[in-house]
Parts: sequence; structure tokens; C-alpha cells
Amino acid sequence: MKRLALAAAITIVALAGCSASKPSAKDAEHATLQLFKEAGFSYVDDFTIAGCVEARVGDGVNCDVSGTFVMEQMGRRLPMEMTRNLRFSKASGEWRAFGQ
Repeated sequence: MKRLALAAAITIVALAGCSASKPSAKDAEHATLQLFKEAGFSYVDDFTIAGCVEARVGDGVNCDVSGTFVMEQMGRRLPMEMTRNLRFSKASGEWRAFGQ
């Protein structure tokens, strides 16, 4: 009986470790901004992350993100409201965002 209980406990712990974790709001904001910097955005205001589910394609999780992404060009501030579904994956201890 003890062996059965131990086996069940090990199985539960192992399965819990297989589920995809999600990034914190701070980690997701940093990863999203790194992705959007390639398009010229310099910072984000009012960032939110929600609705994270295990990714169907690739590793990690898909999450809805939104915020006001700001591009600065020639001394002008160009804010753009955006809502996107991005995939987040953790590698070498750091979260990365990927477009869909």
C-alpha cells in the first residue's frame, strides 16, 4: 500500500513538472519589448498579459499581451495601442517572445 501511494505521489509531481509555466508580467513585458525593439519600439506603457495556455506549436505558452508600445523618431513620440497573441519560451533562464 505504501508503494502504491509513493508511486502515485511521484507521478503527480512528475506530471506537474511537465506543465508549461508562464512568465511573470515583468518577464513577459521585457521579452515582448525585446521582440518589438526589432521594429523600432523603445518602451511600453500599461502592459498586460492574460490568457496563457500551453503552446500547440513549439515549446512554452501562448499568451495575450496588450499595451501602448512607443516608437520615438526624430524627437517625436509615436504611441501605438496593440493587442497580440505571442508565444513565450524560457531558455537559459530567460523568457523570449515569438510572434505568431
